[in-house]
Amino acid sequence: DKDRDKDGKKGDSKDPRRRAAEGAGGVLNLMTSDAANIEALTLQLHTVWDGLLQIAIYVTLLYRYLGPSVLYGVAVLLTTVPLNAATLRVVNRLNAREMESRDDRMRKTTESIGSMDVLKAAAWDGYFLRDVRGHRDEELRRHARRGSVRALNQAV
Repeated sequence: DKDRDKDGKKGDSKDPRRRAAEGAGGVLNLMTSDAANIEALTLQLHTVWDGLLQIAIYVTLLYRYLGPSVLYGVAVLLTTVPLNAATLRVVNRLNAREMESRDDRMRKTTESIGSMDVLKAAAWDGYFLRDVRGHRDEELRRHARRGSVRALNQAV
């Protein structure tokens, strides 16, 4: 069958999600990413109706009590929407880079564990430990950067 790969399994071997899952940590990363996407989707769907309803109620109440000056506040609110969208694009890009760092660390950790006897025999365990720590430090640095951008977005 022409759509079977070299292992005899059906599927498209050029699918990027399948190639990413070939690594030991790839499946876990894909599951984490999918769960985060579903969580974000549900939050966004809730915010669409709930946020609009709250804004409409609050603006109506404020307009009744304060008059047309409330429209200036609504204008400021609407100007933050493009800023928020741009910030979320940056957060998504930083998230993708963090996932790449996590994949690199998982790949290196899996390689180290798989060949632990050779590493110990050749006294290379220190080198691999520094390498894994370097990957972990990079991952944490990217995580902190993403967290900072998210905090800035929440503050605005």
